[in-house]
Amino acid sequence: MQATPTPKKLKPTERQTLAQAVLTRYDAFFTTLGFFLVGVRAEYQAEALTLVFDIDKSDKNSPEGISLDDCYGATEKLLDAIEQDAELALLDFQVEVGSPGLFRELKTPRELTFYVGSPVKITVKKQTNSATKKQKGLKKPQPITGILSAYDDATQRIIIAADAPSAEANCNAGIAVNLEPGTLVTLNPVIRKLQPIE
Repeated sequence: MQATPTPKKLKPTERQTLAQAVLTRYDAFFTTLGFFLVGVRAEYQAEALTLVFDIDKSDKNSPEGISLDDCYGATEKLLDAIEQDAELALLDFQVEVGSPGLFRELKTPRELTFYVGSPVKITVKKQTNSATKKQKGLKKPQPITGILSAYDDATQRIIIAADAPSAEANCNAGIAVNLEPGTLVTLNPVIRKLQPIE
């Protein structure tokens, strides 16, 4: 009896290329299901290649997040579509569909563009200026919170507007932020929950 050959393990760059190709190919598919395809990752889980599809509601202002039923339904339809996909059918992989989380980092231009109009929080993860780091007693920069009102991919700049009327003390209006290394942009649904009840 002949042993089944073990599939070649993909290198990180090959996994990244595969993930980008799958995202491009299945973006419109998820849109027809009522979801925004936040991203696709190709990673190994227990030695098995897994394509992880992170989805959100197409209506980003929907009060309901992604449910288990959403993930299950999307997975079933995705598996049916993959069976018809001649190129993907040649690969040996598992599929996982889920939500990237409520307070997630917005990393890509497509995410920043999609979430314009959503509450965000911006923090600096690390000091980028080595001279500044050496000064003792320097306070850590305070997070900027507000509504992501614009994103410009060419300049890597976002504009934050106030989420008025907001009960959050550090809500800023009309602030431009350059997305330099160490700048973290996360969704901040807490802002909307803090609004006073009228």
